[in-house]
Amino acid sequence: MLLYKKGGKIHGNSAVPEFIKPYMVLSTKRKNGKFLGLTKPEHLSNCGCSLGADEDGFFLYTHRGRSKSRKDLNFTQKEIKFVESTG
Repeated sequence: MLLYKKGGKIHGNSAVPEFIKPYMVLSTKRKNGKFLGLTKPEHLSNCGCSLGADEDGFFLYTHRGRSKSRKDLNFTQKEIKFVESTG
């Protein structure tokens, strides 16, 4: 299911948690309760993985693996390097 912003509103069949909305872009997709393809903040911009979110918080992922979910976006270098090594 593709969700998108139009005029500041989120369009789609299900509610989007408030903590995810600032990171959504046109290409953000929802699959099995996970939001994939979110915009990465500046401190994660050079990271070689993607940002996603679920009901537990944010996570970093590649096509082979992902980190544990966190409520904030303060991922450790160890977590970033592990996820990058899976891609």
